[in-house]
Amino acid sequence: MKLSVGTASATCLLAGSLAQAFVIPALFEDAFASFRSTEGAAKLEGALEQYVESLNEAAEGSNLQPEDFPKPHIPYFLKPLVETEKLQGKIDVDDLNATAIELFHLANSSAEEYGHPTRVIGSKGHWNTIKYILDQFDQMKDYYTTRTQNFTALSGKINSFNLSDALTGETFVNTTAFSLSPPVKEFIGEVVEIPNLGCNPEDFEAASPRHFKPGRHGGKHHGEQGKKADKYADAEHDEEHEMGHAKKHDKQHDKKHDKKHDKKHDKKHDKKASKKGGIWPWSKHPEEKVEPFMDKDAKKHFIDSDVKKHSSDNGKHPCRKHGQKKIALIERGQCPFGDKVELAGKFGYHAVIIYDNDPSADSGLHGTLGNPTNHSVSTLGVTFETGQELSSRIAKNKHYKLKFAMDSFVKKIQTTNIIADTKHGDPENIVALGAHSDSVEEGPGINDDGSGTVSLLTVAKQLTHFKINNKVRFAWWAAEEEGLVGSNYYADHLSKKENQKIRVFMDYDMMASPNYEYEVYDANNKENPAGSEELKDLYVDFYKSKGLNYTLIPFDGRSDYVGFIENGIPAGGIAAGAEKTNVFHGGVLDKCYHQLCDNVTNLAWDAFLVNTQLIAHSVATYANSFHGFPERNVNATVAVNQPTGKKLPLFPYRADKLVI
Repeated sequence: MKLSVGTASATCLLAGSLAQAFVIPALFEDAFASFRSTEGAAKLEGALEQYVESLNEAAEGSNLQPEDFPKPHIPYFLKPLVETEKLQGKIDVDDLNATAIELFHLANSSAEEYGHPTRVIGSKGHWNTIKYILDQFDQMKDYYTTRTQNFTALSGKINSFNLSDALTGETFVNTTAFSLSPPVKEFIGEVVEIPNLGCNPEDFEAASPRHFKPGRHGGKHHGEQGKKADKYADAEHDEEHEMGHAKKHDKQHDKKHDKKHDKKHDKKHDKKASKKGGIWPWSKHPEEKVEPFMDKDAKKHFIDSDVKKHSSDNGKHPCRKHGQKKIALIERGQCPFGDKVELAGKFGYHAVIIYDNDPSADSGLHGTLGNPTNHSVSTLGVTFETGQELSSRIAKNKHYKLKFAMDSFVKKIQTTNIIADTKHGDPENIVALGAHSDSVEEGPGINDDGSGTVSLLTVAKQLTHFKINNKVRFAWWAAEEEGLVGSNYYADHLSKKENQKIRVFMDYDMMASPNYEYEVYDANNKENPAGSEELKDLYVDFYKSKGLNYTLIPFDGRSDYVGFIENGIPAGGIAAGAEKTNVFHGGVLDKCYHQLCDNVTNLAWDAFLVNTQLIAHSVATYANSFHGFPERNVNATVAVNQPTGKKLPLFPYRADKLVI
């Protein structure tokens, strides 16, 4: 059966009134068999486009808008099976550009609150981004089912910090503040080097003798630094000696009264702090509660268990006795930073300095504490060279002191993931892919990861023109910039049955870096779930087929594939580069990475187009067939344990921050 354009238009009108979409009953499926081919479907699609144009013309000169008329669509059974070349051919750079501009406008909705455009979680810019994505899928609800997944993330900010020699005021080059560090008021503290990497209580016990008192051990020191240190020790000793008798009497007289007064005062203070909402009672910034899209059960997911009032200052540890304040100096290695810092807090240290164990690294130690606990303390990172210098000073002067301060806050923010599934395709063989919907606070994040967001939306729209054999799942993760929180939450909360349905996860983060290189995550089946290497090969083969240079980059935990790998799901991805140097011709890959200038002018449109076409290729390939792709291993495990029995992270990074 062959229809002309006029016949097709007439068929549309016969299908119903303008208030109904054009859907042909299954009874006539055989009559339209010729349209199942790509060419036949294209003819029908062209006829429908002409029909839509006639609707637009009819709307002109009336009070109606074109969107008031329901749009006809091709029934699913008439659509051709997806082919990679056909899907790639529908990717248009003008569509990418238009959507990127939309995202920038959404980021601008945060300008009143933040002073500049941003899509950081909790901001209007991010909530509007989520709404925008959901609105786009609302127009494709005949092809997709969409849901949101609410969760709570921790967001922190370091306003300022200080680390300097208590006597000379000397500061230390490339000192960095650890993400999610609690604040601490400026104090002067002795620096104690913790042996054996500080991963076990025994390390701190060895460094903290129970009867240590400042100025009583080690005798006099030598040199100018030692003489100045002795002044501190002698002053503390003389004051204690002079006031000892009076303190003893006053302590006996006032102990009962003070205890009662302090308890009453603390209770009142804690209640006030609780109302203020900060994670720590001395935080200057209240908790931000943002609750759009929140169902009645969302509060069950609040992270309350470990984020409580700081309670390590209990006077039971040697570092708390006699008014002493101490700073732990710990080498990086063996266990997560958060474990080291938690132990330091338990042993009464007021702050921690972690120094890098890599002598070649000179850009500072950019780490995160992960989820803070009730023992977490302010933490700074320094280079290997600075760590060795501090160790040397401690060896010469056991009372070596530093001035330490940090103005920071950590707050809880409710946010949401978006998951969109095709209504068709084998639900036992799911092709999953994702990008993150948020940016850092410092800028609008149009490349990071607005580009990935735009690419996924574009491919999702164009996929609706095709039939598929395997179900496709598009996802937009929130709180990636806070440590891959949204994607980890999703992967960790999959049931075993749902986990096994996902055959592969593909991560698309930063597709259009201005000084781009085509990057492929260097996954393999030996260290990663089977299938990760096949995905890598698909990307490599695509770039080779286009005659494009590519480079393999470490599979080190910097993007949203982490939660999937940790849960046994094969994964991988591509990128165009962040803060590192281009391996082919030099220069920073994205000079606006995590900055205000990451706007629509910070995109390389040629890379944007190529990488979005590669995303289309990956979707078309696996939506059609998993032939030759490894089956899921139901018994696969990726757990790695440290000597203490705790689970070690598989990757050194969580987003752009080190965790170990």
